[in-house]
Amino acid sequence: MILVMTFVMLFCRGTKLAYILIRGCRGHSGGGAAGNDLAKPAGPFHRLLEPFKHRYDVGYQVAESLISFGSGGFSGVGLGDSRQKLFFLPEAHTDFIGAIIGEELGFVGVALLVFAFVLILWRGLLAAFKAPDEYGVYLGVGITLFISIQAFTNLAVAEGMLPPRG
Repeated sequence: MILVMTFVMLFCRGTKLAYILIRGCRGHSGGGAAGNDLAKPAGPFHRLLEPFKHRYDVGYQVAESLISFGSGGFSGVGLGDSRQKLFFLPEAHTDFIGAIIGEELGFVGVALLVFAFVLILWRGLLAAFKAPDEYGVYLGVGITLFISIQAFTNLAVAEGMLPPRG
């Protein structure tokens, strides 16, 4: 998250996008242990592609999260009536809160949650760009994007679009 925020702030400052992309690609190609982990047959991207194939192993969290979203349907099972948070979905109160919201409030609740975060992003950036000095702009953009990127990452992990990595 800090690396993403650094690149966003550099872009905001006026650094050319080509320089940021080149530096990001050069830094990512170092690989090391992370690169080897991605190539494993049960690495983080394999559990995203086939979470139910690895349901009782490395894909457990993603599979249970998707079950939670599916259980909610359009309108949810009711506030506080989630079954997945009892003993099935680990860290349901922090890492997978989006899945619990999806089960309890359904598609409607998740859509309202996404709308709320988009509204926070829009209003935060609007306020940041109206700041009287550069420091206020950078501070506003940084705080707003930090909240928004965290929210997107949390929801993307809960929906199985990103691997649940620490």
